[in-house]
Amino acid sequence: MSAAVTPDGDTPSRGASKSETLQVVLAVLLGAAALATAWAAYRGELYSGDSVILLNRSTQVSDRASQAFNAAETVFVQDVNLFTQFAIAAQDPATEDNAAYLKETLMRPQLVKMVEWWAETGDEVESPFVAQDPHFVAPTQSREGRALRMQARAEFRRARELDDTGDEYVLYTVIFAASLFLYGIASVASSRKVLFASMGVGGVLFAAGLIGLISTTVDAPKLL
Repeated sequence: MSAAVTPDGDTPSRGASKSETLQVVLAVLLGAAALATAWAAYRGELYSGDSVILLNRSTQVSDRASQAFNAAETVFVQDVNLFTQFAIAAQDPATEDNAAYLKETLMRPQLVKMVEWWAETGDEVESPFVAQDPHFVAPTQSREGRALRMQARAEFRRARELDDTGDEYVLYTVIFAASLFLYGIASVASSRKVLFASMGVGGVLFAAGLIGLISTTVDAPKLL
């Protein structure tokens, strides 16, 4: 006696075999999508965390740069006051000793060089606090302040780069979650059209997300 045939032309055993195969394929796809979602979320969290650390570090370095510029401004004001007292004392022979005391005792070495340069120019310049003086450094050009400011900017740029990379991983997490959702629909769908449509769209999303994830991972900046 021949085996019963379904309306599609398959025997019951062949139909059961196809159903079991689809279930296995769906299980593999669901597992792969779940792993990809977890991996993308994990990487995104790593990059977002390091981005926050760098942003905080950039803020701290920027504060140190501001302190360095403020300190340079304070020294500049002190130098101007000392030079003013020196210039007044040097003009009067009765107070030349005071001028010598100011120069030799109270002035810092760099200011002494500036004053000596100014003295050699005669009346060509009014003070040593000019750009022509090779020993003068304006407060806004403080070497320490500028170095710290450049460091702060570099760390801020790197923080933004890490944050952008973390955002890309978050995007892939959403894409994989969408494919996971579609695979879930396919796993419980009774209609073959719904099943294959869900698997197809989910597969396209998963493939696109996987390609993007690999590309981002290869080109991703180093973590801290």
